[in-house]
Amino acid sequence: MKSRTILFIPLIILQTIAFIINSANYSVFALSIIFALSVVYCLQEPAKRSALLAFDVSFFILLLSRIYIPYIYNIDRLTYQSDFVIDKNLLPAICNQLAVALLSVNAAYSIFEGRAPQYCKNDSFHMPGVIALRSTAKKLSIILSFFFLYKVYGDIVSNFTYGYMSLYDGSSAASTLLTFTAGKFNFCMYMFFATMPSKKECTPMLWLFVIANALTIFTGQRSSFLLPLIFFILYLTIRNYVNSEGEVWLSRRNIITIALISPILMISMYVVMVLRAGATVHDLNPFDGLLSSIYQLGSSIEVINNSISYQNILRQQHFYSLSEFYDFLVHNPISSLLFDVPRYAPGTIELATHGKSLGNALTYLDNPTRFFNYGSVGSSYISEAWLDFGYFGIIAFSILYGYILSHIWKAVEKNVWVVFCMFVVLTGVIYAPRYSASSFLVDLIETKSWPYLLLFYMSYRKNS
Repeated sequence: MKSRTILFIPLIILQTIAFIINSANYSVFALSIIFALSVVYCLQEPAKRSALLAFDVSFFILLLSRIYIPYIYNIDRLTYQSDFVIDKNLLPAICNQLAVALLSVNAAYSIFEGRAPQYCKNDSFHMPGVIALRSTAKKLSIILSFFFLYKVYGDIVSNFTYGYMSLYDGSSAASTLLTFTAGKFNFCMYMFFATMPSKKECTPMLWLFVIANALTIFTGQRSSFLLPLIFFILYLTIRNYVNSEGEVWLSRRNIITIALISPILMISMYVVMVLRAGATVHDLNPFDGLLSSIYQLGSSIEVINNSISYQNILRQQHFYSLSEFYDFLVHNPISSLLFDVPRYAPGTIELATHGKSLGNALTYLDNPTRFFNYGSVGSSYISEAWLDFGYFGIIAFSILYGYILSHIWKAVEKNVWVVFCMFVVLTGVIYAPRYSASSFLVDLIETKSWPYLLLFYMSYRKNS
């Protein structure tokens, strides 16, 4: 057993005591220790463990923030207010689930972790097929960026005119075709990035990727920028080692700049929100704005809380953790021709009770008005896995995620297809705290991806 893996044994004992004591204060304490040591573990070798650190950051923002912010700030004073309050009686169970998930991911990562990243030049990225693939992905990304930006513009107008929920109730201006094309902008960008272009060619595309996704903040969907931002930092970290051509892609100065700009972007959305509500400039509080933005992002804790609260009803349905994969299997064009599996309309009772989506089921149970207005509380792989398989499910999926995160440095030394698959899967894993458990795989193979994958393959094959 690796020496670093042995260090997790005291944490396992700590969490076992939390199960036995069943105290809210002790459970929060145990979770805090596990998270803090996880971050320390990552910071020992930040480049090598950058993927795990990215997962930890996502885990904190999307799940833990609503547990910890009330300890440092009066949430009643926040500009962003939520009707949801964590059930104190459920807090031990909530913390136990979060701790088991976080501990399992980190332990698995430490077991499967390979050597530290080394500077390497992979000549396969200079092959004619890859060069042609790079050109195709770049052209597609630029074309789709127009659709993406137009959709973002429509969502911003809809958000400011009709409110945030208009993005889901059908009053948003985006058409199905626009959503289909705009939704694959990042997908095509991942392929371009996977071809490891030169820094000169890559820099304008990186700016396009970051700016386009940053604008989504003004639609009210802060999480739409969080994931691309994390990927952006990860990618620059990778390029410091892979086909870097002797150039520094991510320096300390870059990291400081990103660390300063990100809160400013989040606060800017807060400013817009406050001014829209009729407040004046004198009412603005940057500290409140930053905490409000983070607090709003932490809404996935509501999924964990309500999944425990409604577990007896929710467990009448099964395999929430495989719902996305199941939906792909039975509703792709081929299956639709062979089988007559019903597709339930949005906002219907049938979708909530038979659709196998935890987000829909939870919203219907806890906030029917929101559900019938096409809203959703979202999901979390932790709740899905727990409802399906208990704590064993949380451990199993977390180990799988830890395995994937630990293999990023092995993947980037392979061919372009392996790198591309890793990029797509990795973003799904990092977002898993607020995502369906099997979405990390479905994002790669879903029907909307087929035309783009075909174009990529044809371009590569023709020039190989």
